[in-house]
Amino acid sequence: MGNFAISGTGLNTSGVALLGITGSATIRGRVYDIIIGSRATPADQTCTYDVARSTTVPTATTVTPTPLDSLQPTHAASVTAWQNATTVPTKAAILLSVSLNQRATFRWVAAPGSELQTTPTTAYGIYIYALTPTPAAYIVETTMLYTE
Repeated sequence: MGNFAISGTGLNTSGVALLGITGSATIRGRVYDIIIGSRATPADQTCTYDVARSTTVPTATTVTPTPLDSLQPTHAASVTAWQNATTVPTKAAILLSVSLNQRATFRWVAAPGSELQTTPTTAYGIYIYALTPTPAAYIVETTMLYTE
């Protein structure tokens, strides 16, 4: 298997699922690094982001994972990666919640053995979800590093 990176850019309107992975029938995705930030014109705006476990597959734009090791044997990632969901996955549990000012960048790195894991089914995943931004929505960039 291998380590992969996915990134996405989207508008953090209330209730939007920005970036995520969905497990396969036999492979578990293990998220070990998450980055959230904005390159929009700086303003004093805030938003809370949840990293949640999901039990349904969203309708979303597929993202092609990038292998982190350029010498890694060539194979497609088994875990499905996506961004900017038009239907929000069913939230099963909130694993991490962070309130963030637009001028700041947030990074979460798992302690060894504490990665956020999908279950080995095709419908369960992990995703970054935006709650109500204040006073207005703005463009955010999100990145997940995961292993499978």
